[in-house]
Amino acid sequence: MLSKISSAAISGIDANIIEVETNVETGFPDFELVGLVSVSIKEARERVQVAIRNSGISLKPMRITINLSPADIKKNGTGFDLPIALSLLSAYQLIGITPYSQNFLKTTLFTGELSLSGKINRINGILPIACAALEGGFKNIVVPMENLREASCVSGLTVYGADSLNGLIAYFNRKEASTGNEEIDNNLLEQKYGIKRAIPEEYCADGEISILHDFSEVAGQSAVKRAAEVAAAGMHNILLSGAPGSGKTMIARCIPYILPPLSFKESLEVSKIYSVCGEFPDNSSLITKRPFRNPHHTITATALTGGGANPIPGEVSLADKGILFLDEFPEFSKQSIETLRVPLEERHV
Repeated sequence: MLSKISSAAISGIDANIIEVETNVETGFPDFELVGLVSVSIKEARERVQVAIRNSGISLKPMRITINLSPADIKKNGTGFDLPIALSLLSAYQLIGITPYSQNFLKTTLFTGELSLSGKINRINGILPIACAALEGGFKNIVVPMENLREASCVSGLTVYGADSLNGLIAYFNRKEASTGNEEIDNNLLEQKYGIKRAIPEEYCADGEISILHDFSEVAGQSAVKRAAEVAAAGMHNILLSGAPGSGKTMIARCIPYILPPLSFKESLEVSKIYSVCGEFPDNSSLITKRPFRNPHHTITATALTGGGANPIPGEVSLADKGILFLDEFPEFSKQSIETLRVPLEERHV
């Protein structure tokens, strides 16, 4: 039996749609994961089987082959646990039996990490995954409950937050789905199945931005404040030089608050970067404040500009649309300073 479930893989600050294909057949019992997967995804083999078993389902030993397509895209992270589990259950015909469940599985993108108990844990990069789901034509997306607020900021998608694998299985196999009664009250959905349907108006309301640092708090230094205003108006770089305690850091911290507020497009772009890095603030929808990054002078060149075996954004990218403040600049390593040359000239990493 062959089944398909849709998910997504993070690539930089964007996401690619991935099809999780599962084939179950008779033969020597085996479990193979293919499709240019990382070690963390190969370990999903054990997590998924134990999570399904602890959800009260016993699978008959069979030959199982799971392919993450397209196979030429490198995949990493633990967000494939949930789609692998659902694809496996669908191949065993334990879910997706009713027409409603089949349609829901086809029009929904799934992502989330599974614990051994079957609980669905939060992952990084939910915002770009939700954007990819919308661009891919999906109607729904199921994410971990802790990521619900973040994913709900993408309008045009019905976002569901799930607590456990057991609750999702019960939701797919409920009697209402077989009788054609598809709609469920939100309160009942959460109480009975541990699933919450996001309400965009509830999660994405814009709040007032509190000003933590203001130029009015700086006594004197009119020439420096004027220079900072000119630099902010034209988005120029500025070099502050002076004795310790003269107010350089304080003036730098004031600059983000004289910049214009982030537009929705800018806010979404900044939020995607922080989402991929796992620095998305708790209990927040989108980042509405201009970033202010102040890395220590011992930072490595890779951490400053981004990269690594599984490339992630660095401090330069995290300061996008905001301020990158390099305190004690001469103390930075030569390699770190040299890596800034191209980003400063080309204005991109």
